[in-house]
Amino acid sequence: MGASWPPNGLVDARKDIQVFQLPGSNQPQVAATFLFRQGLDLGPPERGSYALFLIASQTVDGFREDFASYRPADTQGKGSPLFLDHLDWDGDGSDEILLDVMGDGRRWYAALESDDGAWAETFQDRCGVPGAPLVR
Repeated sequence: MGASWPPNGLVDARKDIQVFQLPGSNQPQVAATFLFRQGLDLGPPERGSYALFLIASQTVDGFREDFASYRPADTQGKGSPLFLDHLDWDGDGSDEILLDVMGDGRRWYAALESDDGAWAETFQDRCGVPGAPLVR
């Protein structure tokens, strides 16, 4: 994805990891946030910082990547995502994932939806930032 390898490895860059299980699934999933030169809080990022967010499902051979998001702060601004919860808020019978995203001075929410195990971002609310795009 073009990310610089953290000098102390990914374990030092891991800021959050959560295990969850979707209704109707017999396999756990993992959501993990990795941050390099930025925090999981509001505040300016350092130069060259990025956020990497992953969702993976357990398989018989280990884990399968279901979603990956890489956000370099130098070109896209700070956006450190944190898995918040999962629920079926649109009533379609499958759960969506809610992320709490920390920027340099604001926080916002993003939503992920799954289509046959592959997750995609379907919503982002920049919480009143003028002219900010709303992704659906």
